[in-house]
Amino acid sequence: MRHALLKHLLPAALLMLSPGMAAAQSLADTLSQASGELRVSALQRADALRVGPTAPAVELTPTDGFVVQAEDFSLQALQLSRSIEAANGPADLRCIFRGMSADAGAQLDTLFNAQTRADQARVYLAMASLFEDAERIAADPEAGVEAPASCPASEL
Repeated sequence: MRHALLKHLLPAALLMLSPGMAAAQSLADTLSQASGELRVSALQRADALRVGPTAPAVELTPTDGFVVQAEDFSLQALQLSRSIEAANGPADLRCIFRGMSADAGAQLDTLFNAQTRADQARVYLAMASLFEDAERIAADPEAGVEAPASCPASEL
């Protein structure tokens, strides 16, 4: 179900001329661009892993370019959430970006613990979906978003 409140409040909130919302918009633009690049990279990696899906997982290091960029995404999403919070922006939007930040970290953990190439491919596809959502929401809030079922008070 589309969340009507976000669909109507988000465009207005992001277009406010307050310095806080201008900073949030700048972070949203940066996150959208990074998300698009990461989505393409994740899809390419998932596709490459189709060869030999039962083979052992491809070894990853913490300095792998994709890993570093995904960690940066996680930090950027958290920064955006905090920027929206500082500007008294929509609580649902803060929660969405904070959740994306946490999800990216969890997916990276899963990626490092994958046993087979097929396992890794599934994680890359899940990450591609996450990055697609982030790209779309950060770039075009009027497109609407799926609202989270709830956002714990500790995340607001």
